[in-house]
Amino acid sequence: MDPVRWNDSYNTGIERIDQQHRRLIDMLNVHLAEGLLDHPLQRATTMLADFQNYAEQHFCLEEELAEHAGIHRSTNWLMHAGEHDYYRKRIHELGQLATSKPDESAHQLLSFLRYWWTAHIGGADQRLAENLLRKTPL
Repeated sequence: MDPVRWNDSYNTGIERIDQQHRRLIDMLNVHLAEGLLDHPLQRATTMLADFQNYAEQHFCLEEELAEHAGIHRSTNWLMHAGEHDYYRKRIHELGQLATSKPDESAHQLLSFLRYWWTAHIGGADQRLAENLLRKTPL
């Protein structure tokens, strides 16, 4: 798979979020560059740990900012948080698959991470940033 190239459309205008997004894209590109041919179970396990931990930090930041801006009960935020819940659920499912089918799970995990993060950063996080900036200058 080709690396993800950072482009200006990923910028939210909120530096803390943009820094974390850049870090997530960098992490993704490291795993894309390493490939999946050798040790698929180890690679899947490492990817799961890396992305579970950092994603939770990122989700916590977004939740903190949403609460600070007073939008944490809005329909837009609840939809956004629902995407986070879907991510957690899918990562859990792929983690379970890793032990029984490491080759398949490593490929599915990398594909999911690439698609989900680029779509989430380019879509839901852009809408979140608009809402946050409208409520509170960050």
